[in-house]
Amino acid sequence: MRGRVSAILPAGSPVRDADNEIDAAGRIMLPGLFDMHAHLDRWDGGLHLAAGITTVRDMGNDNANLQEMIDEIDAGQLLAPRVVPCDFLEGESPFASRGGFVISTLQEAKDAVDWYAERSYPQLKIYNSFPRELLREVVAYAHARGMRVSRHVPAFMRAQEVVEQGFDEIQHVNQVLLNFFVTPSTDTGTLERFYLVAEKTAGFDFDSPPVKDFLALLKSHHTVRRVHLAAGARALCAGRAHTRAGAAGATVNAAKYTRTLHERGSIAVGKLADLVLVEGDPTRDLTDLRKVALVVTRGRMILPAEVHAALGIRPFVASAPAVKRRSAKS
Repeated sequence: MRGRVSAILPAGSPVRDADNEIDAAGRIMLPGLFDMHAHLDRWDGGLHLAAGITTVRDMGNDNANLQEMIDEIDAGQLLAPRVVPCDFLEGESPFASRGGFVISTLQEAKDAVDWYAERSYPQLKIYNSFPRELLREVVAYAHARGMRVSRHVPAFMRAQEVVEQGFDEIQHVNQVLLNFFVTPSTDTGTLERFYLVAEKTAGFDFDSPPVKDFLALLKSHHTVRRVHLAAGARALCAGRAHTRAGAAGATVNAAKYTRTLHERGSIAVGKLADLVLVEGDPTRDLTDLRKVALVVTRGRMILPAEVHAALGIRPFVASAPAVKRRSAKS
């Protein structure tokens, strides 16, 4: 099974006809990591892989350019992780982002959703200038086409409203915090979506009734399993539980949310052999995820130290694992 896990054996078991034997030397093997919010270009794929990221969820790109990159990656012409594309849908305004479809009518929005669905995009991302009067119907239509729906909160709306209209995700914590700071006349299509959060968050009471009501709304709509709102050093979890959750968030939980768990997110027979060797133990210290010694993906070995050295970056690990290559048969 080229590029997939064909067997998992106890340490020291004999292996027949292996092209390469990698001495992990006590390092920990993880399934390939996910970047859950990327905007991929042709220059950063190698850096993603060197960091152990074998899948990116692209949360908005130029449609034609992304399609070309996906084809080049699949053909082995572009060094980059596997891509889970997210369709980008925007409304017309002076502040509109124009990488995806910019629409004005309900039919245009449905046509755009159809275009993405026909190309197997699993998720729709609605952006700042999207017409709020079309939101509920477009969310329902995307769900009917089998898509998750996420977004920035449309201008002149609050996070509470988009949750009530069916959003599965909200991108960026500022979009959530604006729920408590905007008025009906606040245009969050402008930089006000950053200014308000910067000005008001430090003095905000995260135990206030509006926050509790909003969390109750999320729970009632099953939008999230856990919400983590933090100010400064405040955290809802710590220690070993936090690091285990962090490692899981970059692997198995990410695979669940991208609907790729059947082939990614864990190491199992038949799944993609997207594998990462790290020094240390990221279940005890999450920063050990930076110490990537070797990456396997698409049947190839990538040594991050070589990628970093070529770019003038000091490697995060002292030495690469020893690899014993099988001698060519006569």
